[in-house]
Amino acid sequence: MKYEDFKKTICSHLSSPFNDDVINGIWWINKKENKKTRVPHILRMKDYNSKGEQKNEQERVVKEYNLLKIISQSSSKFLLKGKLHRFAHHLNSSQIMCYNFFRPQIDDDKQVKEPLIKLLRDIGVTFNEYHEESEADFEHEDKESKEPKRKTNFDFFIKNGKTKVYFEIKYTENGFGACDDDKKGEHQKKFNNYYKAEMEKCGIFKKGAIDWNETFRKYYQLIRNAIKVGEKSFVVIITDERNRSTNKQLCDFEKEMLVNTKYRNHLICVTWQEICNNAKNCDFTETHIKQFQEKYFID
Repeated sequence: MKYEDFKKTICSHLSSPFNDDVINGIWWINKKENKKTRVPHILRMKDYNSKGEQKNEQERVVKEYNLLKIISQSSSKFLLKGKLHRFAHHLNSSQIMCYNFFRPQIDDDKQVKEPLIKLLRDIGVTFNEYHEESEADFEHEDKESKEPKRKTNFDFFIKNGKTKVYFEIKYTENGFGACDDDKKGEHQKKFNNYYKAEMEKCGIFKKGAIDWNETFRKYYQLIRNAIKVGEKSFVVIITDERNRSTNKQLCDFEKEMLVNTKYRNHLICVTWQEICNNAKNCDFTETHIKQFQEKYFID
């Protein structure tokens, strides 16, 4: 299936359960010229007069229409308050997809439940044991990082004992982020002052790949993710197996940039299809996985 057909199929499926008064939200073509259209997979938001009202309204529609029933009908705390992406009210939001999958495995005090630890062990994360003092975080910013200016945010993060796991989540996105052409100077400075040393320390990059060039700029987001790999740290990238565009870029990145070294297997690439199948054998509730697979059209 071509990427365009994949995205069209998914967006059509996501919008199908809703009436028109819930979906067909606004997509701005050009705000300055007041050009806009309505798109079926975007949830409608009521009019707002300030950024604060906009955030509140977006949170309302996300909680009411974009969360699984197992979450929205529970009394669980909303752990994305103040952290919603600009497009979180889009039904294909990978941020909300991430939340829908992982939130039922997190207590309100952000401790990780044991079934999630079992699942991560199944896909290759090494934990010595389950720690009750484990912690989780959505939209995680690594405050220990020495990365200058805007630090890398991860969709999800858990710490169990001394082991850290960083998650990058994709669904219908057309690949991973590259360097902005209009910010090449800024990115080159960050490469020289930070990324080059981190890539060398990480130990999973080919020596010839550690350079400021078009390849680095093309794989910018993936490199920012991968440099978190270490002795007790893992990076998990989850994609949909039907998304040819994203998976091809990920495959090309691995071939062009990475080398098989000691911690190469700490960068784990897995599909939503594999994750869901594994979750069924790791004590995730049948209701949770069924709702998730139905919403996101995952067999």
